[in-house]
Amino acid sequence: IEIPEEPVIWAANHGFKDDVLATVISAKRNAYILFGSLPQFYNTVDGILSWANGVCMANRKVSSSKKASVEKAIYAQNIGKDLIIMPEGVWNKTPNELMINLWPGIYRISKETGSKVIPVVHYLRDPLDKSKNNKIHTVIDDPVRIDDLSEKAALEYLRDIMATWYYLLIERYGKSTREEVLKNYNNSNEVWEDFLSKMAKVP
Repeated sequence: IEIPEEPVIWAANHGFKDDVLATVISAKRNAYILFGSLPQFYNTVDGILSWANGVCMANRKVSSSKKASVEKAIYAQNIGKDLIIMPEGVWNKTPNELMINLWPGIYRISKETGSKVIPVVHYLRDPLDKSKNNKIHTVIDDPVRIDDLSEKAALEYLRDIMATWYYLLIERYGKSTREEVLKNYNNSNEVWEDFLSKMAKVP
């Protein structure tokens, strides 16, 4: 892909512990991270590393804080900085959606700055597997404009691009059998609930 020389917004899906780090590595140029979890920022090494990299803070549970974070992100873009945003806002914990609806902040930043958005889509077959063989598969798509669309159309367009890539990554790297998935569970709902419980405890 050809990355514009001017600042861009790297938009990544959000679904496992190291997806932010994977996005930083994939971008290969400095980008401020829109960081939406105050507990994680102040209580983990991820917060320290994000601060060192460059960060726009937001408390995603407070509307005034989210609004202020958009203003900070626009300022960062206007002084020549890329942004990394997980536009879903939180981990996708739904069993039947490839991506949840996107937070409108990414559109508002792009609309104000004219920045193109680069979709970054990660797939990790088993987020609980810590072995070296459990690779993160990443697609970086061509930069797209969303600032010339309505907010609703822009967010649907970007979500469709990212969900399509995510599906293709699942199709290529996520093959498993029903027997492998169910193991000692009675049904797929039990598998999903146990998976979410374990993911919530990932340090």
